[in-house]
Amino acid sequence: MQVDTTNDALRHPTLYKASGDLAISAVDGDVTHLYRVHALILAEHSPVFAGMLTLPAAADASVQTYDGAPVVHLPDNAKEVKTLLEVLYTPVHPIFKKERTFARDVYGLMSIATKYQIDSICAAVSTRLKEQWPFTKVEFIRTREDSHRSWVGPIHGVGRRIPEPASAIRLATDFNIPEVLPAAYYDLATHEIISLYSSQVKSMAPQWDLLLPEELLRYYQGKHQLTRQFVRCVNMFSSYHDDECETVFDDFDYDAGEYSDSSACRQALEKARTSWNDQLHPIETGYISLMRADVMHALVGVYDDRRKHKLCRPCEVDLGARCKSAIEALWNDLPAIFSLKGLPFYALTPRGQH
Repeated sequence: MQVDTTNDALRHPTLYKASGDLAISAVDGDVTHLYRVHALILAEHSPVFAGMLTLPAAADASVQTYDGAPVVHLPDNAKEVKTLLEVLYTPVHPIFKKERTFARDVYGLMSIATKYQIDSICAAVSTRLKEQWPFTKVEFIRTREDSHRSWVGPIHGVGRRIPEPASAIRLATDFNIPEVLPAAYYDLATHEIISLYSSQVKSMAPQWDLLLPEELLRYYQGKHQLTRQFVRCVNMFSSYHDDECETVFDDFDYDAGEYSDSSACRQALEKARTSWNDQLHPIETGYISLMRADVMHALVGVYDDRRKHKLCRPCEVDLGARCKSAIEALWNDLPAIFSLKGLPFYALTPRGQH
């Protein structure tokens, strides 16, 4: 049975292939879009399509045809169908090269690929998302520090290369990619919801509307826990060890008969502690808030700058060791900080440590 849709259907300029043996129609709004592709390609990638395409020959009068090819009407949005077909014909699709908007832009593709069991596309999306949100400590730190070095502010726009965390959380949660959640939630916690209402930073704000109530609760709880972690890190500069310090012997108070508390190392560490305290903001409720609680970046900064304090060698080594220990502990605690261990699928995949 020949189908005449020439009056209200649009042939796709590149996906209506003359050599194709199957016509696919899908609707977007009030417009029907037509694609002509190769049934073998669909069947090879999708067991669902393979079953659907077990059709009688086109000469059979009971089969709907268009332009001499059998027609399959898909209930999916034409935009998603188009992207799916484009990726099947062009594996290195531009959508996989996107940075900040990748998770948002690929959500529809992941949905339709999952529906039709096209595992190759699902795997490609998962791999790309994991590249953006590392699940090993070393890669996590490296990517965050690269982001900080590239950031020059929302006006200049360099920071737009940083992936957007809320859409990554949505994609990872809905399609069972739990490895990326610690990094994505951590980045989300470095943002304030007030950014939604600031015209200057709105382009860089997370897509808060994509998050469910329980996910926003994880954000608030995690942000509070990170603030507490930040406060505990201040104590690194207070837990001073006189027994190995080489400068404490330079400050012996002969009148008092004891060593002074104002050794060069102690003074340097106290100055660093004060600098950290300046980033804490008391609020009316008695809690302490941080506008950007990027504890990991702060710890890495202390570790990298430890020589600038001009400490004696034992104190410098001690400070570096404490920073590394705190970084390790924070990384290992991220699933607990954001209550991820309670998710039904999270425990299925072990996280890398190195």
